Amino acid sequence: MRKIATILVTLLILSSITPYGVLAESLEANDIATPEFNPENEQYVVEGKNATDDLDETENSMKNIIDEDNNEKDEIVEIKTDKQIISEEIKEKAFTLQAESEEIETDVNAKGINELKHMSIPNATPTSRLGHIRNGNVKIYASLENDSSFEVAGSKYTNAVYYIKLQNTVNGNLYYLISYNASSTRGVVGWVKATDLSTHPHVSVDKKAKDFYIKGTGNAYDTAWGGSKNLVYDLSNYKDQIFKVHLTEKVGNNVWYRGTLDGKTVWIHSSDLVSVGGSPTSRLGHIRNRNVKIFSSLESDASFEVAGAQYTNAVYYIKSQSEINGKTYYLISTRPSNSKGLVGWVQASDLSTYSHTGVDKAAKTFYIKGNGKSYDKAWGGSKNLVQDLSKFKDHIFNVHLTEKVGNEIWYRGTLDGKTVWIHSSYLSSNIGKPTSRLGHIRNQNVKIYSSLANNASFEVAGSTYTDAVYYIKSQSEANGNLYYLLSTSPSISKGVVGWVQESDLFTYSHVGVDKISKTFYIKGAGNSYDKAWGGSQNIVYDLSEYKDHVFNVHLTEKVGNDIWYRGTLNGKTVWIHSSDLVSSGGSPTSRLGHIRNRNVKIYSSLESNASFEVAGAQYTNAVYYIKSQSSLNGQLYYLISTSPSDTRGLVGWVQASDLSTYSHVGVDRDAKTLYFKGTGKAYRKAWGGSKDLVYEDMSQYAYQEFKVNLTEKVGTNTWYRGVLNGETIWLHSSYVTTKTESTTSRLGHIRNRSVEIYPTIGDPSTAFIAGAQYTNAVYYIKKQAEIHDQIFYLISTSPSSTKGTVGWVNAKDLSTYSHITVDKKAKIFYIKGNGIAYSKAWGGAKDIVFENMDIYKNEEFKVDLTEKVGNNTWYRGMLNGKRIWLHSSYVNVARVSEYNLTLSEAVEMQMKASPQTDMKYAWVSKEYIDKNNKVTATNLNVRPEPNTKKDPIGSLPNGHVVKVLEEYNGWYAIEYSSNHQWRHAHPADVMYYLNPLNFINDDRQQFQFLDLSRNSSASVTELNKVLNNNGVLTGKGRYFIEAGNKYKINDIYLVSHAKLETGNGSSELANGISKWTQRDSKGNIVRDADGNPIIIDISPKKVYNVYGIGAFDRCARDCGAQRAYDNGWFSVETAIVEGAQFIGNGYVNAGQNTLYKMRWNPGAMEKGNVTHQYASDIGWAAKQTRTIYNLYQQLDSYTIHLDIPVYK
Repeated sequence: MRKIATILVTLLILSSITPYGVLAESLEANDIATPEFNPENEQYVVEGKNATDDLDETENSMKNIIDEDNNEKDEIVEIKTDKQIISEEIKEKAFTLQAESEEIETDVNAKGINELKHMSIPNATPTSRLGHIRNGNVKIYASLENDSSFEVAGSKYTNAVYYIKLQNTVNGNLYYLISYNASSTRGVVGWVKATDLSTHPHVSVDKKAKDFYIKGTGNAYDTAWGGSKNLVYDLSNYKDQIFKVHLTEKVGNNVWYRGTLDGKTVWIHSSDLVSVGGSPTSRLGHIRNRNVKIFSSLESDASFEVAGAQYTNAVYYIKSQSEINGKTYYLISTRPSNSKGLVGWVQASDLSTYSHTGVDKAAKTFYIKGNGKSYDKAWGGSKNLVQDLSKFKDHIFNVHLTEKVGNEIWYRGTLDGKTVWIHSSYLSSNIGKPTSRLGHIRNQNVKIYSSLANNASFEVAGSTYTDAVYYIKSQSEANGNLYYLLSTSPSISKGVVGWVQESDLFTYSHVGVDKISKTFYIKGAGNSYDKAWGGSQNIVYDLSEYKDHVFNVHLTEKVGNDIWYRGTLNGKTVWIHSSDLVSSGGSPTSRLGHIRNRNVKIYSSLESNASFEVAGAQYTNAVYYIKSQSSLNGQLYYLISTSPSDTRGLVGWVQASDLSTYSHVGVDRDAKTLYFKGTGKAYRKAWGGSKDLVYEDMSQYAYQEFKVNLTEKVGTNTWYRGVLNGETIWLHSSYVTTKTESTTSRLGHIRNRSVEIYPTIGDPSTAFIAGAQYTNAVYYIKKQAEIHDQIFYLISTSPSSTKGTVGWVNAKDLSTYSHITVDKKAKIFYIKGNGIAYSKAWGGAKDIVFENMDIYKNEEFKVDLTEKVGNNTWYRGMLNGKRIWLHSSYVNVARVSEYNLTLSEAVEMQMKASPQTDMKYAWVSKEYIDKNNKVTATNLNVRPEPNTKKDPIGSLPNGHVVKVLEEYNGWYAIEYSSNHQWRHAHPADVMYYLNPLNFINDDRQQFQFLDLSRNSSASVTELNKVLNNNGVLTGKGRYFIEAGNKYKINDIYLVSHAKLETGNGSSELANGISKWTQRDSKGNIVRDADGNPIIIDISPKKVYNVYGIGAFDRCARDCGAQRAYDNGWFSVETAIVEGAQFIGNGYVNAGQNTLYKMRWNPGAMEKGNVTHQYASDIGWAAKQTRTIYNLYQQLDSYTIHLDIPVYK
């Protein structure tokens, strides 16, 4: 460190001696810190040498490479003296000394000096250069101590710039230590012989901020004087962009600037940049000769380039000037800008310049004389040359910009497809004979000539010039043909297009009519144009958007025979043809009308010269409003309009005789709700024509709601206005109808998922599809509506037209049946076990409560409501805690008792028990009846049974013909009358009375199956009605109910039994007995010891017997009284209640709980026995039903419990 400090001290001393006196200044300018000073050794030393020795050595080495340095980009700079070079070398050393010392110190501290191979060589001295390896064969040494250790540069190390911060001389050869970094320790590559490198001194200039503009030439690098490997950007992509500099360095004599470009830090050579500044000016200039210097900036050391052939013979824009040392400099540019297209600064004396001002941008038309040239800039040089104007003699030149260069006028326009500048002296005017016409080019192949000279050039019209109207203000003849000069303006000098042969144009005379102000209304047809008789290219507006707008006219012109009006529309001046306008006026009226035929004339106004058009297909078959009428020459005219107005939608005036019209009056604006019948057509206007048609087929809208908001009369016909599908329509009154609502009572099912449900009847916008949500369920229908010929039902989940409503459904989309209440009587049925239970009568799948009814088979079903759906009866009741509905086919009116034998088996068994009948037939032996049913015996016995056990009841003579009723065990049952009452029943009769199906559906006979062990559920009041006027039984209903409940006997059966036994409460036993002859249990008289009958007298007490219990036929009074006494029946009430026990004991409570079972005892038959039958009469049970049935009919409320036998 002390050695380095010694070198710096020496350098500072030397800097005070010319030419080294600039050293301190250079150090200060480069912001180089003073190297460390060691007071113990007051000198600066570099590797053991003093500064003077090092300077001498450096001076000698620098002389050897001056020529090499000057071969590079600094060739344009004069070669300096040896001492100047040496001075620069000293500056370089000083410039890098501090950095090197810091690097060395850092490396020593970090690694130890012995680890640095290049630092171990004595006599190495610092330097600051940049260098490029000359070729791929150059050797790069890792150390100067061993020249056998090297690698060849190859492509790896060429084409890149390297920092050189250390040098050394070995065996008389100078070596440089090249590095990627500005350091002798970091990024080091190796030692390279100086002769194998191209190098330049590398010094910092300043760190001042500067602004430059990129010219667009050269490249940007990551290091100053970079090679291809250091390339960052091609600057052609950044032309005219600002480049903000923050560091300036010199490589040899070349200045390099560092700044940021597109986010990256780059280095750009000064020749690829140009600075800005100075005061504004506006001139054009030419560089005087090739030796002129072009400076990149106005700094004292700015780089420059010589103009040469590249920059001469061209004109440049000058928009900035500046004074330096009393001299004026201009900033020249290829563009009229002081920031774009910049070339550089040039001393004013090296330029020929003139002031440059704009004159105007007015369009002008000139004709080319044929001399001179055109340029790409005003006052152009040979490099700005575009055309030789001799080829364009007499061509039209349309000017759009005029400028002044000095005192000379230059015009810019388009020639042969190119934008060029022409000096005013090369142009002139050329005018033919005046005329006034308008014209259209016939087709795209028409030729447009720039002049009428024989060799004049032309262009084909194409799409550019067709479909547009042109002013013709000049005409001329050439070679016997008439030509018109076309222009986009009514002028022969402005807007000129060119000459066109008359036969290639459609033209009409063009004259002004007047400038009188007029007012019209726009019909809404056609277009407005920027010129009269305009083409598609002249269209300004589609007039459909301005229908009914007022058009105030201030100019009227005639094109041929057509009238055109000019006025202002939506802020623009436009032309409109008279047929697209209509005037108003006349007296008010209100009618509707149709044009009679296509030949009718429609006038734009009632002026004498008014234009008209024929109705044709455009205006027929439509209805028009007529709000104004006027008479002209004794004829009535109507102003027809597409709107109900005399100012909007106007079409024109039509003679009344050419129209079919009717009066048109408003009726009211009352809101009405009607419904489409589905017939007729809907129009946009009342009494519309085919062109007013909105809906031709209304059948798809049948029964939909039509909300009317306006009613009008056309003649005597009524029309209604409303909205359908978002469109306003009119319908004749015959195509709509009203809705009639009424109450009803039905149940219904939706037929399928596609059915539409309307929350509002007739409103399809609210409709929704039934889908899965609303199918498979039953709905109540309490309201219906009739529209035209269709019925709609309001379906509901509740039996109401206001609660639970779902919506309206067309009747054809429902399966429905009438729904009526039968009664609310309590009934008891028995579940069969088949079918389904629903939450509503006639329910669907969604109404199912119990799907499997088999588990409830024979369970009691208490009904509280009976309804009919169509012809089907449904019962409502409770089952398993839930309210359900069951179809009548799923219940039995009685409990079912099943028996394991067939009816045939039962009949066979009963026939063996001698069943009796009082029917009129008897039995004869089959053996004595021939095939003709004649008796063959001499005298044939007729017997009461099909056997010989009983005596005959009569006889039949030989030959007597009998009527055979049935055969049984070799006997015939025949018709036979006799005084003998009972006969043996034949099997068919037994089968009839034994089969329950013959009686179950008979209202009276079903009482054979009344379960006598169940009460009737009749109230006391109801039962007392039955007992009224029945002697002592009157008013005793409560006791019969008590008796039934206590001993499980049907109360009505007890009443029936008591009425029968007591003669309706009048018998002696029923009214009480105090004295009687004692009887034993068999009815025998009980005697005392003397043999006298014992008389029992309990007076004043009495005993009562109301059921005839124990009252045998031979001793009814005494035996009945004795039984009552033995059981303690001392009141009528006790006799009723306690006597019931004996009624049930014999049969009812023994399992024979019905009249049928009492007679036939199927339970015993099931076991193979025919026993314990109450009677032998096969009709006994049927005969017993009359009384009990009649008793039940006297009750208003009761429950019937039946028990029906079922055979296999």
